[in-house]
Amino acid sequence: MYDCRRTCNVTDLPTSALSQLFGYYGNVSSILQLGRDRTQVFQGSDTVRGIRVRKWTSCHTWQTVNATMNVTWYYTDPDKWDTGCGLMEVPVRAWVQGHSGPVGGNKYFDHIYDMFHFSASISTKDALQVPDLIYCPNHRGSKTMPTVPSSFTVQSEMVQTNADLLSNVQIWLDAKMKLAKHIYDENSHIQDFNTGVSYVMDLARGNCSVSHIGKTDVTTHNGMIQTAAEMFLMDVTDTDYRGTEKESSLTAGTLVQMKIDMPQLTEELVYNMFDLIPYNTDLSTWDVSSCYQNLPRRLFQFAVAGTYSDMIQTHSELFKYSVIMTVIGLTGVSPLRVANFEVQ
Repeated sequence: MYDCRRTCNVTDLPTSALSQLFGYYGNVSSILQLGRDRTQVFQGSDTVRGIRVRKWTSCHTWQTVNATMNVTWYYTDPDKWDTGCGLMEVPVRAWVQGHSGPVGGNKYFDHIYDMFHFSASISTKDALQVPDLIYCPNHRGSKTMPTVPSSFTVQSEMVQTNADLLSNVQIWLDAKMKLAKHIYDENSHIQDFNTGVSYVMDLARGNCSVSHIGKTDVTTHNGMIQTAAEMFLMDVTDTDYRGTEKESSLTAGTLVQMKIDMPQLTEELVYNMFDLIPYNTDLSTWDVSSCYQNLPRRLFQFAVAGTYSDMIQTHSELFKYSVIMTVIGLTGVSPLRVANFEVQ
């Protein structure tokens, strides 16, 4: 159950305040208080809102609210009225008369429920779903939030729906090397969390600026490298699974979560993700050589004994990546200071 404040409460139907409305069986007869343990007495023909109908009456008792009532149902008369929807008869009205409350303090009620446009199908695909962006804690979902690899590259598209604005950013993250990068508005930002240094390279002019890593940006949170889960806003344990939906012609699972440590937003943002590639091993991703053009450099060479040439040539990028990880592990130097790796 959700309200206009976009909050949601989840309860078991048998103990819910709505159990009397929807019944215990979850079928149409139960919801309309017909069939099963209900004895319907035919009351003949009548006219409701100019529609020829037949009517039935039954007596109901709701113990949870100490109520007793007579319910009269009016259905279209199949011999005298064409429903126009392919059904022989449809409900038109329910008239409920009764009393509730403790003995001696009964409250009398007289309610009429008129029904329109009855259909045997649901035309809106999400009519029985909780609306988007409403989180329902304790909802009985059948799936958990998927995991994202600790190292990846992805193309991200941010849509500001209130202002009809679109911006694109490409992101790289390598948790092992403690490096992050994003390209936005013709600027390449590389964050070296090993040294706390940020490199911003202007891709149009070719110049570079070096500074301390800021507090927060696409890949940084409070001056620390974001995990993959934090970057995708998936760092929560309680999620609400909503089933599958079509997104960009793909069938995608839909999960909703609530984050309480987010800044106050005055607009709705939509993030679309494309071309996620796990475990990026392309070392040219982290090239900051343009920032150190006039500094001294040292050349290192080594040879691998044995007959590994074919294997290395087949997996050259993975070999380079593994060597870099070994070098930085043994020397403690930042991976950004190991550049121009060639295999012969």
